[in-house]
Amino acid sequence: MSMQAIHNAEEQLTARVGSAVRAVRRQAGLPRHALAGAAGISERYIGQLETGRANISLNVLQKIAAALDVEITDLLVQEPVRYAPICGLLSGLNEQQLRDAHTVLARHFEAECQAKCGVALVGLRGAGKTSLGNSLAGKLGIRFVQLTELVTERAGMTTQELVELAGLDAFRRLEREALVALIEQKEKVVLETSGGLVGAPETYRLVLEHFHTVWVKALPEEHMQRVVDQNDLRPMAGRPEAMNDLKALLADRQQAYGQAEAVLDTSGQEEGSTADQLFQLVEQKFSVG
Repeated sequence: MSMQAIHNAEEQLTARVGSAVRAVRRQAGLPRHALAGAAGISERYIGQLETGRANISLNVLQKIAAALDVEITDLLVQEPVRYAPICGLLSGLNEQQLRDAHTVLARHFEAECQAKCGVALVGLRGAGKTSLGNSLAGKLGIRFVQLTELVTERAGMTTQELVELAGLDAFRRLEREALVALIEQKEKVVLETSGGLVGAPETYRLVLEHFHTVWVKALPEEHMQRVVDQNDLRPMAGRPEAMNDLKALLADRQQAYGQAEAVLDTSGQEEGSTADQLFQLVEQKFSVG
């Protein structure tokens, strides 16, 4: 095995153990600081472990397992089989029988497999995704979900804290996990995605496959002004070149955003007008709700 393969295997193990610790801790209703105190280790280490950034030792993992009242093996095994009887049945089939089983199952569940999970709004921050998403969900009678909020719930910390502590890769990994969990619920929702989600191709592919997608766009000047109007001056703070950077970012992501099924341009329009346009667009193009 090459050094790169060993490194990849170690990263996968770290991520898997971190996810297991987070899942068991949340199931037990333990805050991160409570687990840290019970295990006799720092809360910061727990945060790093759960986001796949900690160096794992069996000694520390044993302390965590004891604090969670589980066996250490429960934190090391792969995810449990979702429905063991099916797996047991399929394990006894030969190649041709497996192909036949796939055909039968695909035909039987064709409608469920092809059904979309609702509408996803993609695009840069400042286009109006949050207000439009809330309005659309209300008109469709379904739930509005912000993917970033699902990430922070999983991480037990704010987005800024997560990125500062564990890095952007950890955020993107949790973002994908949260999206997969949402898809598996098979609930119709209006989903607001982060502007940078398109930078994670596999996660964006899941959005495109499982949701009707709308690119909510605006002129760069309006993107910037709307963010500033939200009392967030970070984009401009000490950066006179911020507008040029924003234009470059829009140009760089245009092809990815353009993969959406529909486009809504909010430039120069009132919020109420664009909300009505979005609802009409969804009603005409998609079957949702």
